[in-house]
Amino acid sequence: MTRKVKDEGSKDLKDCFAYRNRRCLILNSKDCHQCPFYKTKEEFNEDRRKALHRINKLDEETRIKIIEKYYLDILNALDTVEK
Repeated sequence: MTRKVKDEGSKDLKDCFAYRNRRCLILNSKDCHQCPFYKTKEEFNEDRRKALHRINKLDEETRIKIIEKYYLDILNALDTVEK
């Protein structure tokens, strides 16, 4: 899968999904024009939705393995917050 290359003028670090508290959560640089990870928050949320949709289409055993490997810590953290 190839990502669309954006016009460098369209990249604004304040619009990037990884820019929080005046810093990038992914890189130690603020050079968004060269960043291969740059996505708007909307693009990030859409990609996440698509990924979860793909995971949900997998067989149950594979879904459980993925959840245990990548999402179990998040689910445990949510359980702790809700208690």
